[in-house]
Amino acid sequence: MIETDYKNKQYDLKVENFKRDKGLGDIGEMWVDERLHSNVEVKTECDKKDINWSNSGNIIIEYRGKDGRNSGISVTEAETWVQVLSINKKPLCALMFDTERLKDYLRDNWDSLEKVKGGDGKRSSLIKLPLKKLLGLS
Repeated sequence: MIETDYKNKQYDLKVENFKRDKGLGDIGEMWVDERLHSNVEVKTECDKKDINWSNSGNIIIEYRGKDGRNSGISVTEAETWVQVLSINKKPLCALMFDTERLKDYLRDNWDSLEKVKGGDGKRSSLIKLPLKKLLGLS
């Protein structure tokens, strides 16, 4: 529930009183409303020099943990997956996905996606996901 008064109630989204526009706006607002009222998994992209999403153009999604067991996207029960993009350790924006659609995308593109080791002493298995490809810009 969002109850914060942003600039004297001048904002686009207030979950408890969800105001809808016409046409495409309706679809987008309903989708966000559904996502915000579901179980959500939130991951934050680091902006360290060697793994900076803003320089590489990639986000990282874990699928297997350091112990070799499935983890992250492979085991989440969340209906919504949020990837927060930060700069200087401060959130800049977030990508919000229907988790099943994201999993479908990863399965459909598995062979063309780069898999790397990282996190936990570089023992976790990660997918390097190019934002341009994900967003259909390449």
